[in-house]
Amino acid sequence: MEEESSLVYELQVDESAQASLRDTAKWTRFLAITSYVLMGLMVFFLVFMFMFKGAVSEAFNRSPELSKMGDMGTNVLLSIVAFIIVIALAIFAFITYILMRFSTQTAKGIDRQDQVALETGIASLKTYMIINGVFAIIGLIGGLFQLITIL
Repeated sequence: MEEESSLVYELQVDESAQASLRDTAKWTRFLAITSYVLMGLMVFFLVFMFMFKGAVSEAFNRSPELSKMGDMGTNVLLSIVAFIIVIALAIFAFITYILMRFSTQTAKGIDRQDQVALETGIASLKTYMIINGVFAIIGLIGGLFQLITIL
């Protein structure tokens, strides 16, 4: 066990791997910033939805199924939709934060030759991939259930 841990500490990152990690950090920073902009647009959409609640309710009431609910039902439906969007945004913000932390820590680790920052960045990438893997599995299971219910 001690031999394995000493080998990990002696690991060196060559110039090619540093260049790849630097490029990866740049792209993940771009993706994280783009994700933050999209989250801002979703918050703007929520504010817009509640500012013009009457117009949104009227659009809902044009639907034959939703018009049976009345104004109170439409308001409840809007609140449920807003709550789901806020929860999704919170999860998405956390995932994006992890991606941004990978980007900043990896770039700092490569530029300053800081092993601790590089390890923190790689650990953030590991966490990001685990979370995305869990959501992918949930999506696959949901898709299978949809397929089964259609058949």
